[in-house]
This record gives sequence, C-alpha cells and structure tokens, in this order.
Amino acid sequence: MRIIKDLIDSVAGDHRVRDVRACCYWTAVSSRGCGLASTFITPCPHHQKPMVKNCGKLTELSAKALAEYSLSDHLLEATLGMAALNSLIEVDVSQCSQDNAFRAIAHHSEGKKVVVVGNFPFTAKLAPLAADLVILQKPKGECPLPGEDEKRALREAEVAVITGTSLINHSLEVLLECINPKALKIMVGPTTPLSPVLFDHGFDYLSGIKVADEALMMRSISEGATFKEIQGVMLLTMKKNGK
Repeated sequence: MRIIKDLIDSVAGDHRVRDVRACCYWTAVSSRGCGLASTFITPCPHHQKPMVKNCGKLTELSAKALAEYSLSDHLLEATLGMAALNSLIEVDVSQCSQDNAFRAIAHHSEGKKVVVVGNFPFTAKLAPLAADLVILQKPKGECPLPGEDEKRALREAEVAVITGTSLINHSLEVLLECINPKALKIMVGPTTPLSPVLFDHGFDYLSGIKVADEALMMRSISEGATFKEIQGVMLLTMKKNGK
C-alpha cells in the first residue's frame, strides 16, 4: 500500500474532523476541505464486531488519523479513510481543466487498445472509438485482481482507465504491475485523489471532483443521490505536467 502511504505523507499539516457522513452510495469527510469517496461495505451480520473502529467518535480524531483508515482491510473503514484523505488534499484548480473524464479518455482512445477497470457509464460511448475495449468489472467492493486473460489485456493495453476505488479495495498496485508501462494511464471517479503524487506512480491524467458547496453536497448524498445527482461539486481533470 505504498501509494496510499505516499499520498498520506504528502499532505502538509493536519485538521480536525468536522463532520462524517457514511451514506448509501457516497461517504464524505469534512476537515480542511470536504472529501468524497464511493461507499464500499464488507457484508457483515449486525451481531458481529463493528465494521468501523471508534464508530460514533470519528469527529474526535484528526483528519490524518482518520486518513490512516484507508490502509484497513475493512472496506467501510478504507472508504472513510479515502474520504478523509481527499478532505486534506488542497487541489490546485489552476492546474486542472473543468472537464468530465470522458473527454480526456475519448481523445486518447480512438483506434487504441483500451482497458477499463471499473463500472462507468461512458463505456458504451467508448466502445465505437477504441480498436479493442476490455472491461474488468466485479461486484462493488470485491478486489478486481486480474486472472490470466485479464493480465494479458492489461499487458497489451495502450490506454488504461482505472477507477479511484482501486485505492479502497487495495487492488491498484497489483493492477499497475500488470499494465503495459508504456500505456497512458487515467484514474477516474470521485474517490480519485487529485494529487500529483499519483503522477509519480505512473498516471498521466486524474479525473475527479472538488466539493464547491459542502452543505449542498452533503444534503444530496444524505438523500441518496447517485453520482449524476450530486450537487455542489466541480468535475476536474488534472494532467501530468500541467493542463
């Protein structure tokens, strides 16, 4: 989990946790800013041990302490940790374009061998553009570790699109080991940390979000908003070496 540790270590300073919301689709943590992550939950009967340590007292932790939960093997703890980490990252909007992920992906995918790890609505539009499109997708929360056929597709990929939730289920580093080192790599989704640290680990583009109106965003995820229905966020894409 070297990448997660590098992300945590890159954050300057610490802040108190102001609010935590673990909602059905999205989890948000407020500290310096407000961070979002897709909610992943390990199926667990209620009579077993709690899925989140210090549950009910998370606002007594510092944001960095909560960000350390991202290293947990328990999916909800890891979700909370990623949201806390994103709440600490100070996004340099001047180095981002206000585009959705598909524009960057489509621009680089025409006539190429493309592998998408994750479940995204844009794959139907991507299929006619790519020379070959392979989608690696498993039920939410399961670690999408590649089998032999999937490893072959990753080795042959010219463009690799990877969900930010690969940081939650700790599959990212295994995936990166399998991907053709010359492939263009794009991390996508609200869980994606918009941090240059990920460029040091081989990514060329990061497409995620920045919370612009915390109250509006909190209200929408608390009321069951899907990603398209979340209000109060900006869609941002960050490119290695600037816009």
